[in-house]
Formats: sequence, C-alpha cells, structure tokens
Amino acid sequence: MLSEQEFNQLKEVMITITTHIPEHQTGYIWDMYNKIDGNHGARPCTCSSAGKYWKAAVDTLNNYIKVNDNR
Repeated sequence: MLSEQEFNQLKEVMITITTHIPEHQTGYIWDMYNKIDGNHGARPCTCSSAGKYWKAAVDTLNNYIKVNDNR
C-alpha cells in the first residue's frame, strides 16, 4: 500500500504518460510497478522489444490508481 503522498505523486506522473514513457521516468515507473505488483526483476531496456513489459507496468499502475482513487 502506498502512502497518500506516494499515491498522489504516482497519479501526477501517470497523467503525463500516454504513448511514450519519458526516459527520466522509467526508473520511477519500474520501481512503483515492483512495489505495487511484486518483484518483476531488473528494469528492462526502453527499446521496442521490451514494450510488453512497459505496457504491463503502465497498465498495472493505472489500474491501481483507478481502484484506489477514493482517498
């Protein structure tokens, strides 16, 4: 479970993510994905072949926000 501050920061970051994750946000996205959904290993590269991993991370984080946005 995230603190209120962590949750609000996650919401702010995820609002900016559309079709591309900015390079400076990849570490944050992957770390939050691991924190919320368990250990998914080392952060993948940002090349197109790793797209499925990043999509899973973004989908998981967006779903977490959707489910918990009643704070």
